[in-house]
Amino acid sequence: MQRVIDEMAKAKDDVERNLRIYIPEIIRECASFAYLGKNFTFDYQDLSDRVNQRLISLSDAMLDDIDSRARKAIEFAEEDDDEDAILLYIRRQIGEEDLVQRLDKHCSTLRYFLEGWIAIGMVNKIKDYELTNHILSYIDNPLASPLWQDAFNAGYLSDSIKGTGYAYGKGNQRNVLSALTEIERYSINEAFQYGRILNYGKRGAIGYRTHRASNYPCEACDELTRHIWPLDVIVLPEHPRCVCFSTPVFANEI
Repeated sequence: MQRVIDEMAKAKDDVERNLRIYIPEIIRECASFAYLGKNFTFDYQDLSDRVNQRLISLSDAMLDDIDSRARKAIEFAEEDDDEDAILLYIRRQIGEEDLVQRLDKHCSTLRYFLEGWIAIGMVNKIKDYELTNHILSYIDNPLASPLWQDAFNAGYLSDSIKGTGYAYGKGNQRNVLSALTEIERYSINEAFQYGRILNYGKRGAIGYRTHRASNYPCEACDELTRHIWPLDVIVLPEHPRCVCFSTPVFANEI
């Protein structure tokens, strides 16, 4: 399990690397509209479509990283023969969204805020790399940036800035970095856990138990440890930061 946890720990670096690639690309796509200043939005010519294409590329890059790290998790689960099935499993629909739709949703949230940040960069003549660093520094809370506050007070046209006064703090904004990191971490863990269950079935197990690998208080994870679970019921990971593990149960052990 520790090797899987180590892979999960790399998720934030993966996300930040991708953001550092695609945010500057989007900024450069907008460079020819700098004359608009505080009136800049993505709603000019074909700019919106070009920005969306960059965000699709970001989402694709995230999916590639997830698949790559999930394959390592499958190796750790000793279930290489079922790699394709496991990769399909982690892409399945959960609630109303599958993995790709969840990635796309958070990339769209990034689009909303980038419009405002790029306008700020144009007015203040901030270089691409400096603006990218500033965005990533305040990606979880734009209001903490004095530049964002100044833009709100100056009446910028971007909806993300105009909406600052009423939207922020009401559940309408989400830390994109944390959200994408959480998706990757969970997907890596899912690949490992599902791979282990498939492996137990091939070894003749009739079920499995779960065990805590952390001292962090979690009633949900504690409850899982009180049962023997059938192989067709996948209960791990229980939550995005879950580090619980499982062991097989054979008929002669009951």
